[in-house]
Amino acid sequence: LITTPSWTWHDHYNNGDRPVIWLDGLDVRLVGIGRMLGEEFSKDQQPREKAIGFSGKTLGHVKPSWLKSEHRTPPFRYPWADTWETLQALRESEVEPDPYDGYHLTYTHPVTGGPTLPTFACELQLLPSKLTTESHRHVSSTIYQVFRGSGTTVIDGERLEWSQGDIFVVPPWKWHHHENQAEGDAILFSMDDWPSLEALGLYREEVKSS
Repeated sequence: LITTPSWTWHDHYNNGDRPVIWLDGLDVRLVGIGRMLGEEFSKDQQPREKAIGFSGKTLGHVKPSWLKSEHRTPPFRYPWADTWETLQALRESEVEPDPYDGYHLTYTHPVTGGPTLPTFACELQLLPSKLTTESHRHVSSTIYQVFRGSGTTVIDGERLEWSQGDIFVVPPWKWHHHENQAEGDAILFSMDDWPSLEALGLYREEVKSS
């Protein structure tokens, strides 16, 4: 996962011989409530002035005391190896998964420790084989991308079957649960706008009583 926060120069290029495909998530509709600003860079590519992985090395758990980020939300890279190690640690320690979302992780803000970005959170959940979660609903919208495996999400009674590479949405305030009836794990990456709603005092969540 790589973030390109608001008001940071960014450009993409591929020096390899194979295509690169990624899921791009934007908060442009929310940002549009104010004055939309944009500025073209003076060159095709910006010069690289910092070492590779600079943010990760200086804004992680061990930080230089005298350096502060020039951005309220700095560009940041979350390596998959770290995410996978967290999932493995939970399972090896026999931690019970969340009843509504399985093993559910949030990519935290490197400076504040809060949600990934001020406007939306990036999250990931692992659904072990044969797991059916309990049903809940929330006022935020969630966009899912299937990172691994296959399964089904039931939204207000409608069954959405998904497999690796698929994208689906859970709209606000819809009862939903996930099912993984396959032999292997299923992993879902998601982007959710709950931080925006929570900041406005509007976030609500409800679980179905058994």
